[in-house]
Amino acid sequence: MQISRRQLLHFSGLTMGSFAVSLFAQGYRASGVATARSLIRKSDSSHIKAKMFQPLTGEGFKLQTSDGQAISVTLIEVEEYDYSPKMETFNLVFHSQERETLEQGTYRVSHSKLGEMNLFMVPSPSKRSGQDYVVTTNHYIG
Repeated sequence: MQISRRQLLHFSGLTMGSFAVSLFAQGYRASGVATARSLIRKSDSSHIKAKMFQPLTGEGFKLQTSDGQAISVTLIEVEEYDYSPKMETFNLVFHSQERETLEQGTYRVSHSKLGEMNLFMVPSPSKRSGQDYVVTTNHYIG
């Protein structure tokens, strides 16, 4: 039996996808691989809601980099999306006056009223001088 490279890659992808889905459904940690359910227990962001951030538009936040540098950012927009009645989906858009662009990644963000939280931020082009960072949040609300 002869199998093409394309068929082999397709079969391998299906096999790994099935394995990942079964791990996700069971919520286990297998062979040191973290599943979505185990990650949620460690870093639950389900408490983050758009309505918490809306009154803070225009206010300053502190962003902590992995090397300990603190960067000031301003929340410039809370963009809500109405994709499904079962999902809360929104973007937080932060702006920094810093010339250097941070890589996308998880940063410790703090605010005097909200406290500290870890947010995954992605650099985005800015219409102003400096750099924008976007945090996209999706919550299943049933």
